[in-house]
Amino acid sequence: MSTINWSEAASRTFIDFGRYFVPEREQQIAAFVDLIPAHNQPFTILELCCGEGLLAGALLEGFPTCTVYGFDGSPAMLDHARQLLAQYGDRFQAQLFDLADRSWRAPKWLVHAVVSSLTIHHLDGEEKQQLFQDRRRAGARWRSTAT
Repeated sequence: MSTINWSEAASRTFIDFGRYFVPEREQQIAAFVDLIPAHNQPFTILELCCGEGLLAGALLEGFPTCTVYGFDGSPAMLDHARQLLAQYGDRFQAQLFDLADRSWRAPKWLVHAVVSSLTIHHLDGEEKQQLFQDRRRAGARWRSTAT
């Protein structure tokens, strides 16, 4: 099993310099938004490792009926995301989590889409397989539109 090695110092560095670490991230974010099907009714998106909240913000802006559950393992990242996305009120729900822990994979709410831009590479091959097996087992809680 992999050990995800991320510190709060790394979070602060990424918040300060992420635009340099991820060149053209605006295009990457736009591509994620384009992949989500339009919804007229309220729906939910789960973002794994939401970081500073940039992708969540684009999703909330692009889909006025969505709620984004932003999961991250860093309190500093979640605090930053909460501040950035405060204007969306309860439509952004931040939650501390451990990517490798399997308990979050059976959400209590219906998930229409799952997004993750800089996350899955932190899992080793076996953990990636387990993630997708758990997703299949969760069945009806994860809609087929998951990305």
